[in-house]
Amino acid sequence: MFFFITFLRAFGAMIITNAHYTTIYPYPILASGGLLGDVIFFAVSGYCISQIKDNFLKWYKGRVIRVYTPVYIITAIYLVLGFYNLKRWNMLE
Repeated sequence: MFFFITFLRAFGAMIITNAHYTTIYPYPILASGGLLGDVIFFAVSGYCISQIKDNFLKWYKGRVIRVYTPVYIITAIYLVLGFYNLKRWNMLE
């Protein structure tokens, strides 16, 4: 059962990715199916989230830590290397 769920999720992601290749294929119709991929991916993701046995706040805390830790690390590296210039930014940007 879990392999089938993982396969559906991967299939949805592949269809979404394929929909972005309209300029590569000789016929743009070959790059269709993005909407179907969205529906499959989000339906399977919603099913997976509904099957969580842990406390929602515990799960969400782990999710935030797993997602935002790399974001903060990469942002800090970019700031140190000078890819971001904070002097030009104002609060409205």
